[in-house]
Amino acid sequence: MSSTVASVAGVGTLVAGLAALALGVSWFWLVFVVGFLVVAPVAEWLAGRYDSHADDAGDAEPDEAADALAELRDRYARGDIDEAEFERRVERLLETESVDDAESHYGADDTTDADGTVTAGRGVESDRDGDADPEREPE
Repeated sequence: MSSTVASVAGVGTLVAGLAALALGVSWFWLVFVVGFLVVAPVAEWLAGRYDSHADDAGDAEPDEAADALAELRDRYARGDIDEAEFERRVERLLETESVDDAESHYGADDTTDADGTVTAGRGVESDRDGDADPEREPE
């Protein structure tokens, strides 16, 4: 978008300068100087800031979901969780719009401390003895 805005500002400057020249305005050259040295760069800078702001706001949730899914895959690959638990958590993650929504709806899941110990969260969890979730039938 910023290149489009810069192009529009450049074309606008060119049209305004040529119009001033055609009308016989003696200071027509100032339109080119101000347009190309001030207006076009400022317009491009503002468009770039708008683009980065829009990207930051729009990309926050997909990155969180991708990070959470990657963490689940890693835990499954390491053997920290079994297949049923992995599938249950993926389904729960996909039901919600973001990781924050999942934590507020279900509570925090297991967390791994710095020393590697796994601590149980406060969410809707299956029994830690390995029993399956009552809503889900064993395969």
